Amino acid sequence: MPHFVLTANATLDGAAVFLQPGRAWSGQIDGAAVYDGRKTAEDDLAWARTQERSLCDPHLQKVKLNGDEIVLVDRRSRIRSAGPDALLVRLGYLPAPTEEEGGAHVSV
Repeated sequence: MPHFVLTANATLDGAAVFLQPGRAWSGQIDGAAVYDGRKTAEDDLAWARTQERSLCDPHLQKVKLNGDEIVLVDRRSRIRSAGPDALLVRLGYLPAPTEEEGGAHVSV
């Protein structure tokens, strides 16, 4: 049986977001609610469609599971979800990288 996540774009900035358990949205796919088949996601998809002031185009996206890792199946979705990281950090969807990860700011 195929697995799916519920995804949309934030209306404010166009960032890809994924539905987490408890109906919270995140810019990260890690921890997203995973549905076993389309039928199991119907209630959350119907709810997401009522949120279109803050979201656009909520839809199910096919994923595969590699242990605890959620992997988007098609290339377009992987590119879309990677998105512009700098914008996602600035808007609070992703955590800022630490200095160890190369996130130190250098003034010029």
